[in-house]
Amino acid sequence: MLDMRSTLERMTELLHRKERFMYDLRGECQVYEGIACAYHATPDAEHFKDLLKVVAHAAAHDGIIGACKDPASNSVQYDSCRLFTDLANAKRFAQEQGQRSIFDLYRNEEVWLVEMDKVK
Repeated sequence: MLDMRSTLERMTELLHRKERFMYDLRGECQVYEGIACAYHATPDAEHFKDLLKVVAHAAAHDGIIGACKDPASNSVQYDSCRLFTDLANAKRFAQEQGQRSIFDLYRNEEVWLVEMDKVK
């Protein structure tokens, strides 16, 4: 069973040390490999802002949380994610979810689905 308090403490601790990471709720550990794609958060919001809502969504789905901190504003974007080992499948899922990019943990880089989105 998910211990929400310890999960939130671990996530907060990781945010103090890293600007971007993936966390596996079921394994209670940081994820270092795979291609991460976020689920579409809500019909009216581009990203989750509330960590508790993200944890609840992730626990009900694939159990993976992504966090990315903007160093300029110190704001954090959380996402409930699915991990893939295959780039084509990750891209297909991302398009179904209305995402513009995915994150390749193997290379530690964002992969844009549409080249023009990088300049927007």
